[in-house]
Amino acid sequence: MRTLIALLVALAALTAARDADACGGLFCNGTLPPGSPGPIRIVQAGERVLFAQTASGVTMIVEVRYDGQPTSFAWLVPIPGLPAGMGLGDALGVSVPEVFSTLQAATDPTFTANVVSGANECARGSDSYDAGCGCGDDYDAKSASALGGFDATVGGQDGEDPYVQITDAARVGAYDAIHIEATNADALYSWLGDNGYFQDPAARPLLEDYIADGWSFIGLKLKNGASAGDVRPIVLHLGEDAPCVPLRLTRIAANDGMPIIVWILGPSRAIPKNYIHAVVNDRAVSFPNGPDYLDALADAVDSASGHAFVTELASPTAPFRALFPQAAPLSRRTLAELFASLSPRLYGPTLDRILRDELVRPDTVTADAWANDSPLGLIDVSHAELVHDLDTLAVRITDELVKPLDQAFRLVDDARVLTRLFTVQDAAEMTKDPIFGFNDALPMVAKDHVVQAAQSVDKSCSPYWQVTYPDGGSARFEAFAVQSSGFGASPDAPPLLRAEVLDEEGQAQPFDPSQAAAVDRVLDAAILGIPSIPSDFELKPAPRASAAAQASNPSGGCSVSLSGLWIALPLLFLFVRSRRYGSSM
Repeated sequence: MRTLIALLVALAALTAARDADACGGLFCNGTLPPGSPGPIRIVQAGERVLFAQTASGVTMIVEVRYDGQPTSFAWLVPIPGLPAGMGLGDALGVSVPEVFSTLQAATDPTFTANVVSGANECARGSDSYDAGCGCGDDYDAKSASALGGFDATVGGQDGEDPYVQITDAARVGAYDAIHIEATNADALYSWLGDNGYFQDPAARPLLEDYIADGWSFIGLKLKNGASAGDVRPIVLHLGEDAPCVPLRLTRIAANDGMPIIVWILGPSRAIPKNYIHAVVNDRAVSFPNGPDYLDALADAVDSASGHAFVTELASPTAPFRALFPQAAPLSRRTLAELFASLSPRLYGPTLDRILRDELVRPDTVTADAWANDSPLGLIDVSHAELVHDLDTLAVRITDELVKPLDQAFRLVDDARVLTRLFTVQDAAEMTKDPIFGFNDALPMVAKDHVVQAAQSVDKSCSPYWQVTYPDGGSARFEAFAVQSSGFGASPDAPPLLRAEVLDEEGQAQPFDPSQAAAVDRVLDAAILGIPSIPSDFELKPAPRASAAAQASNPSGGCSVSLSGLWIALPLLFLFVRSRRYGSSM
């Protein structure tokens, strides 16, 4: 079983055929203070990942959020190896959460009802009915020392190489990082447990698979004196050229209903290679605002065998290049001039954290306000005495915020297309690592879902709304119902509009959802560069609802394109039902 790429390993040119059975993950551990019972298991509540294909290979930025407040934790990241000629300190870095919050805000799907004039069939005549519909939406996602602290080698018989060996170490941000090479899964399993990495027995065979494939591992811990608040996204440069999200190892410390968002920067639209592609039915979503969208999406994924991704966006990168500020020198003349030289796009939790460290809290500001509000709104920047050291403040803002955001700008600027993919996975469903390819024949996908809502009056002079969906299907809503709940989801509309296979060439291949389990099993063997569906496997035709039924049935299903304004369809999460989303991200 050859594997494809590490951790949430990044995107790349999908030209060579490779096997892709696994791709990284992480182990988590939280430790109680000395004398307390432990350890505490850190539960992974969600993942947000950005992959980017670069001239030198793949760059991956990953943020993993956790339930609980651990005093310490550890990540174990399987990788196919460090890039040739690159040490751990060069391959590994840190980023900032603003990369993900910025991407999320700019790529969240929207659900809008565009109000237009409708028919007036009333014999007496009537003023048009105004239901007062609003539009738009705002989503929120529910959100050790290095070599000196470890035995450098473990195990091995006399005259043999050690079973576990620490070959490199680096301090990156708040992390102490080590590069681990292992030849024996039992020895590595024991070593990890002895060195503060949470170990679930289910991890043991997974370690064996990675070792058999010749993979090594990066171990990450918070350095002495750091706290859980110092946890930052990691940046990993990989020489491999295939993208993959780590789910098999992730399930060791995962919540059920875990939302996974993947942004992919590359030469064209990205596609899930070994997962089914699901299209959500707009008729199963309420307009405006889509409050039940994630409910529908979760059901759509379940209907596609549980192993499916939804494309929520696929767009040329040009509109997103202005999201992140380019690096520019900060003024060090006065505190006021330094703040004047800051781009507003730098404002956020990272800047607040730095300011709390480097500014003097005025006597007029309470400790509670200083800890919970932005310091920028609590001080008069004309008071130079409020800063401990202006040069230190400027250096920290540059190194810890400006440079990471500039890196994100460059990744976006160097790519042609940004794709956003989303799925929801229970721990039991994390049985294979999703890998991704690119297809330049597929259309782009809009994030905006728009219906046309016509205010109308029937022959009995009763007001109603006629809603037209992007594919031309329509539904009637009584005015009193719209006043209270908008244009609700049809109870008869299946959340899964379409199940399909997306490959690296050609158009989407729709199939009957009743065949999803069989298609999922076939996709288990998908290899980049080779058609995902073998020639001897027949996809059953997707069922079609009649156009007449779609247009006339006020509560029935309607074949609606999720794309809204464009032809096709891309990733983030919002509010979800408690059954599938027990925690926030």
